[in-house]
Amino acid sequence: MEIEWHAHRRADLQRLEPDLWELLREFGALLRVVFRHRLYDALHEEAGWYAATLAARGPGRDAFGLLLDSWIVAIQGVIKPPESDELAAPLQKLRQQMSAIFENLEARRRVA
Repeated sequence: MEIEWHAHRRADLQRLEPDLWELLREFGALLRVVFRHRLYDALHEEAGWYAATLAARGPGRDAFGLLLDSWIVAIQGVIKPPESDELAAPLQKLRQQMSAIFENLEARRRVA
């Protein structure tokens, strides 16, 4: 995530910096439980909460993408294939489903 901060100085994301670092750590704790107990379905549900939290604070889609990308890069940078591929796959799937995740959030907001 630090590389992203230095490469793209976006004021909207920088306002979220303290919260985003905390959410990044919490997401790591979530991943530890998900991977240990193979709770991949729970990951999708929990990811919706993270997306909603970030959306409520500003640039949710970009911040959530940054969170996912940071963990994908960290996993692929530290763990060798094929294990890294297996661990990164659920996060990559979430990354591909980001549009649907945020569309669902928007639909829920309209109903509420």
